[in-house]
Amino acid sequence: MTSSAAPPVPLFGSAYFQNPHPVFAWLRDHAPVHEFAFPVGGVRTWLVTRYDDVKAVLAEPRFSSEDGTWGNAEFEKAGLVSGAESVPEKAVTVVDPPPHTRLRRLAMSTFTPRRIAQWRQSVEQVVASVLDACAPGESST
Repeated sequence: MTSSAAPPVPLFGSAYFQNPHPVFAWLRDHAPVHEFAFPVGGVRTWLVTRYDDVKAVLAEPRFSSEDGTWGNAEFEKAGLVSGAESVPEKAVTVVDPPPHTRLRRLAMSTFTPRRIAQWRQSVEQVVASVLDACAPGESST
């Protein structure tokens, strides 16, 4: 089911960025497969908002991430293809099995609950340091 109906606030506008949740709720109810012009380059794009629909699209070979479907000529012309002819072009998020399965297995071996727990203290220290640097300082005047 595709709809060209407009959400209550424009996608990627300031109101959307302030609170995107009502927009996605509206899209799930009224336009679960929503066609729109991507804000950079005006490329025709579809936003799929329901879980079962997303699963179906991701499992459908016609919507492969490889062979240029994620970075076709229209996207290239708009300057939206990053990583072409490079390592990011073959990242786990943009390749199909079997390479996807191999890359995912490698990542899973690193991001185990035990390893993540080992990083917790270091990550908390870095985040606290960055937040402290962002805190408003005392005025010297």
